[in-house]
Amino acid sequence: MKMSELTSGNYLSAAELEGRDVPVQLERIDFETMQHREGQGTEQKPVAYFLGKTKGLVLNKTNLRALEEMGLEDTDQIPAKFPQLMLYTVETQKGPGLRLRVVTPGSGMSQVVTTHPVADPNPNRPMGIEESRAAAMEDDVPF
Repeated sequence: MKMSELTSGNYLSAAELEGRDVPVQLERIDFETMQHREGQGTEQKPVAYFLGKTKGLVLNKTNLRALEEMGLEDTDQIPAKFPQLMLYTVETQKGPGLRLRVVTPGSGMSQVVTTHPVADPNPNRPMGIEESRAAAMEDDVPF
């Protein structure tokens, strides 16, 4: 068992990405009560959850600003055509951190994925390019 799995909590950490960029689709943002870093009381923090993933990303100011710049105006209403995102690691003053960016054309995954997928009436047919890109989101990243 990997050491990162032994210390894994409810929220994503940079170690869990193992240096990989991971495509994600924003599903919702919840506000959750967390212990304050200094251990003095609790605070409400926004947590982003992604389609097909179990762990959430605690959103810091940088990631909140990035989501706003991408067009997210209200955490209670994720637009149906919100762009696909890439989750990646960065080195910060406090250590490794996680960031979000929009998947850009030419990156191999420029498709917009809706947050409310519709069941395929013919699941045995061959997949098109857009569907194969969406299927690529089904990866082995353990979150």
